Formats: sequence, C-alpha cells, structure tokens
Amino acid sequence: MSDPAPEPFIEHAIDRDQKLVRTKLVGPVTVDQIEAYMRRVDADPEYDLTFDAIIDIRLFTGSLDHEGLRRLALTIRSYPGRAGARRAVLVADDLQFGLMRMLEAFTSLAPVIYRAFRVEATAMAWLAERHRPSGPET
Repeated sequence: MSDPAPEPFIEHAIDRDQKLVRTKLVGPVTVDQIEAYMRRVDADPEYDLTFDAIIDIRLFTGSLDHEGLRRLALTIRSYPGRAGARRAVLVADDLQFGLMRMLEAFTSLAPVIYRAFRVEATAMAWLAERHRPSGPET
C-alpha cells in the first residue's frame, strides 16, 4: 500500500531584511488556490510591493494547461507591483520550465518580472542583481 498523496498547500515566509518573499507550492495546487494565496500575501502587513520573491514549484504536482496559465497571467498582470520587482520560479523539470517560460511571455506586460530557473543559486543571483548599485564604483 502506498502513502496517500500530500494535501496541496502553499506556504510563504517574508524576509524584510532581504526584501524577499519565499514561496513553496506542494502537491496539486489549483489556480484558485494560487490566486487566494496571492491575496493572502498582498494583505500580509509584513509584505511590501517592492519585495522580490523566489517561488519554489519543484514539488508542485498540479496541472496547468494553456487556459490556466492565461488566467494566472491575467491575475498577475492585474496585481499591483513595483516596476522591476522580480519573481524567480524554481522548477524541477523541463515541463515545468516550459510552462514557466510561457508564463513569462504571458506576463511580459506586468510590472513584475518572472523568470524560470532550475538552480536556486542562479535564481538568487538574478534576484540580487536588481539591488546592486549601478554605475562606476567609488
């Protein structure tokens, strides 16, 4: 007898010092649950629109079809956000990577930038780029 599949859930932690939201999706989370999660984070007094996020979907087992991706993209584009804020999405496989690349395209008009990554260190480096001072060093 195999163990039952875990209940789907989304959890997050807000690191105000790093200006970062860490999110993890586990199991067959639905688009409705993702949208509800976004409303929860937006209402969290610790959250700030300028914060970046790392979104770990490596344990996500849900199904996102073309319509689900478009719906999620419309929700993302309708949400407030500061221009340039970033969302790094950690993926487990080529299918998730391809789906998140489609989401990138669908959200290209949003103020927040989404990008898919296979390696957490690479994702964190991309998030950190935004906070490095630009111009000549003194």
